[in-house]
Amino acid sequence: MTTPPEGEEFAHMDHVDRDTRVHEPTEPDEETVLRALYGEPDVDGVFRGEEVSPGG
Repeated sequence: MTTPPEGEEFAHMDHVDRDTRVHEPTEPDEETVLRALYGEPDVDGVFRGEEVSPGG
């Protein structure tokens, strides 16, 4: 499979489903798994995990 050039990809952006709930779990156990891996979500509901300093 080849990747289309960025210009061609951008031309089709209006055909992409822009669901405002994209950050929400899609599977019943997904939130449980994310909490186990990354802890509690931030105020925006995003699971970010621990902050990592630049350089490790």
